[in-house]
Amino acid sequence: MNRFLMRINLSWVCILAVGVRAEQIVISEVMYNPRGDASEWIELTNITATPFDIADWKLRGDVKLDFPAFNANRADEAFLGHWGKIILTNIEPGTFRQQHGVPSGVKVFGPWSGSLPNEGGRITVKDKNGVTMCTLDYNDRGKWPVAADGTGHSLILLDSDLTVNDWRNWSFSKRPGGTPGGDPVLNVELPLASPEVNLSSGIVLVDYGDRWKYNDQNRNLRTSWRNTNFNDASWKSGAGLLGVENSSLPAPGIKTGLNKGSQLCYYFRKEFTYSSDPSEVTLTIDQIIDDGAVYYLNGTEVGRSRMPGGTVSFTTRSSATVGNATEEKGVVTIESGKLKRGKNVLAVEVHQTNPTSSDIVFGCRLSASVPASKGVVINEIYPKVGKEGYIEFYNPTDSSTDLRNYYLSDDPGNLAKRKISRSLKIEARSLATISFSAARLNVQTPVTVYLTKPDGATVVTAIRADVSLDGRSFGRKPTGGSEWYQFTDATPGTANMSRAGLGQALSLNEVHFTAEGRIDWVELYNAGEGTVDLAGLSISTRRDFSDRAPLVGKATSRGMAVVAIDFESRGQMPLYLLNGEKVLQAILPDRPRGEGSLQAYP
Repeated sequence: MNRFLMRINLSWVCILAVGVRAEQIVISEVMYNPRGDASEWIELTNITATPFDIADWKLRGDVKLDFPAFNANRADEAFLGHWGKIILTNIEPGTFRQQHGVPSGVKVFGPWSGSLPNEGGRITVKDKNGVTMCTLDYNDRGKWPVAADGTGHSLILLDSDLTVNDWRNWSFSKRPGGTPGGDPVLNVELPLASPEVNLSSGIVLVDYGDRWKYNDQNRNLRTSWRNTNFNDASWKSGAGLLGVENSSLPAPGIKTGLNKGSQLCYYFRKEFTYSSDPSEVTLTIDQIIDDGAVYYLNGTEVGRSRMPGGTVSFTTRSSATVGNATEEKGVVTIESGKLKRGKNVLAVEVHQTNPTSSDIVFGCRLSASVPASKGVVINEIYPKVGKEGYIEFYNPTDSSTDLRNYYLSDDPGNLAKRKISRSLKIEARSLATISFSAARLNVQTPVTVYLTKPDGATVVTAIRADVSLDGRSFGRKPTGGSEWYQFTDATPGTANMSRAGLGQALSLNEVHFTAEGRIDWVELYNAGEGTVDLAGLSISTRRDFSDRAPLVGKATSRGMAVVAIDFESRGQMPLYLLNGEKVLQAILPDRPRGEGSLQAYP
């Protein structure tokens, strides 16, 4: 049997020969051949501590785009901050930002004209004087990363301190879709503060950072302002916390300033909607207040804090002085029957101890305690738009459960937002998943999911997680446990466990061809310290992975595993080692003449 060498580039070896960079603005990531109908894009990064004036810059080469000219009304568009990133794309910026969850601080320009060639092309960025700032001549052949050509992975720059226009300084993204505007995804499993909503302490309906209508004009509005139908169209609005304070405050801190003069009383109104059954819902108010407050729900007083008894008027003084406002929990409890289905208005008047007080602070959180039941729990969430993103449930009981006619929601004010209309059966102590597209829920931060019984009011399980939409899933470990982690790999329907560093540990070591030209087995090498279970991994020869062949067996530490497969050779064709939709490794071997095998070297 003939044996040939199969070159597989080791980037840590080859990169030593790459020249030192001269660029200050670098092309840091490129999606030139996205999977399906996804968008093309280019990421630029300022790798210096100096902001750059990017007004009238130009993108040239196979695609063309003129950066916006300086506009005094949008001056921020003309500058790329120190260590900052911008995205250039072939679609509308707003659409791209929504699809990819691009951070708000990252600019997105587009659409460009032309398209990035799949077989290789040129990207050049020039300043307004025509000086070339950075150039990349990429390709899908030779030593360039095969996995970036149509599989959904992007080209990603390895080291910004080395020359950009050199294949040895490029690899492919750890995740399908890449990380436009974000940092590359780490191959480590990270602990996560529990995102479970504590149903006993309440579901947040109004939070400290929400926007309020307010009146700080030192006018006596008497009592009509607190009514549900009061017209507050002329009032100003702003996000919480609202006030005047020089000392430190709990998060989110002062976001909206108020007038401060010889004033005792300030008025605030917040309209919110509750679409579920409110009959058994009790409410709790937490506050960050300086000095005192009276609370009204739908025109009726529901509680007060540091205010005297009896009738409260515009000139009533707070009964106690607050030095520095702190968060106070559970200052008001509102019994069931006060909340209405539909529109509700929470109105608050804040009073000072004297008109010469130097500070005023208003912050309010309204939480709802709803009927709850124990049973099914949310076990893992992969927050991604489309069929790939999913919500996984675990049934910890000894009997099966069908979630048909239950409700899913991303809005605590509308628990019956989406009905699960089809059978979703979960066997005892087993898992089941539903995709975000089937659930018709939004993928956004914070990631919020409520599962409610068919009565539309009894919450079974709920989470609210402030996580980045960077392609990682998060969930419980072990299954059904109380500890949460962000995982490097989504694991729908199986135990949550990261395969941290799997792409570095496991590699294709040998590929065997029959005399007829078929690939009938591959050998995998495990360079890691532990045994790798190959279950869940697969091999494919097509960019859409439509011919994937599942792998079986185990690869011991520093050992080999030979796995039988059956692919018809099509000349020089790629081989993809896959973990789900994620490419761990991709090679482009040349078929030998007759029977033989290609081996990795070194």
